[in-house]
Parts: sequence; structure tokens; C-alpha cells
Amino acid sequence: MEKSVSLKGRNEGYVLLLDDKAKISELLKETRELFEKIKKDGKYDQTFELVVETGNRLLTEKQKEKISKIINQYITSDIKEFNSQVIDVDLANQWHKANSPLIMVKNIRNGQIVRSERDIVLIGDVRPGGLVRSTGSIIIIGEVHGTVHAGSKGDEEAIIIAPFAYSGQVRIGEHVEIIEFPESEKTETKRNTEHQVVFLNDLHVIEFAKVNELGKKRPDFAKDLGGFEEWQKQL
Repeated sequence: MEKSVSLKGRNEGYVLLLDDKAKISELLKETRELFEKIKKDGKYDQTFELVVETGNRLLTEKQKEKISKIINQYITSDIKEFNSQVIDVDLANQWHKANSPLIMVKNIRNGQIVRSERDIVLIGDVRPGGLVRSTGSIIIIGEVHGTVHAGSKGDEEAIIIAPFAYSGQVRIGEHVEIIEFPESEKTETKRNTEHQVVFLNDLHVIEFAKVNELGKKRPDFAKDLGGFEEWQKQL
């Protein structure tokens, strides 16, 4: 009968594999039997470094304590860590919130300020006097008349993607660029301007580029953007 607990050697020590389909009571029993045998046979250095792999099972702190207590009866070293291929739901939600962009569908009106510690995707307009500010990057699918501030806490790798057909202001970190269109240039043709990428170049000067150049300017950002380039061609 195949065991639910096994010990495998690695360069840096050993890993204890726990079958994620087995009952906890079975795992505890087999862990005790395994380390009793190890101590009796004397085939292992009893101070080896140990990592416990639990597969698709997330052990509770109490369960970890029980396993650790059994093992520590037979070897003198502490368990380095417990590794699992799954994480707690609350931790997963925290990670998702920290790493996923804030998606908003609204217009930012005069006097309104939107702030976020995450990247922002705004589907709506930034009206004159409105401000969108992020510590990361910002994508706007709408008109920009107000101020868009990316990398607000000093991230100079942050970018802005938006159409710029009206007077407004863009900022990246501490760098500012004023966008001005004289009244005589505010034609319908101008208002159909495609999205552009705003970024800091190697001279720390704000620069504008076409969206299809994003892969060269910010390759790490572009690879996660999906089909934005193809989408914006259809606008």
C-alpha cells in the first residue's frame, strides 16, 4: 500500500511530502512512524533542514503544530517552512486587490479627485478641473480635459495611455507636461486623436508615443495589456 507521507532528499536538505488526499489523522500517524524509523535506523543526519510540502491542502496553524511536534521528537532541527500550492481566500483577495487594476466607469468632474495605490483603468472622461492620480499606471478610455498623474509616489516607470485631443495636464512622478490646443485647432478631426502612451524617456523627460510602440518603451507593461493595440485601432 502506497504511503501518504514520504521523505525526499534535495541539495539543501530534505522535503517531507504529505498526500493532500489523505486524512489528517493518517498523515500524523504515518509521520510518526516515518521519523521513528529514521531515528531507529540512524540513516539520516538528525539535524537536517526540512521543508514540508502539502500540495493542494492548506494546513491550519494547529495542524502544523501537531506535525512539528511529532517531527521534533526525533530530529533537533526546526522545520524551515510549510509549502502549499494553494493559499488562504483572504490572502488571495488581498493579493488580487494589490495587483489588479482599479477599473472605474464614470466621468471625473470639476473638483473631483480619484486616488489609488493600484493601476487605474478609467472608462469615462476627465473633465476640466478633474484629477486622476495613481501610484502606478493609468489607462483612460475617454476624453482628457483635466489632470492625469501616474507614478504619484515616484514610480518613473509608470505610464499613461489616453487620447489627447484637448487641453489638459499629464504628470509622471514629479514631471509635468501641459497639453494645450488653441481654439482654432479644436476641430472634429483633432478630437478623433488615437490613444497615445505617455512615459519618461532616458533623459527623464515626458515623451508621447503611439500605442503600437508600447512594447519597445515598456515591454513588461505591454505583455500584460492583451489586445489593447488592436482594440484602439477600432476606435
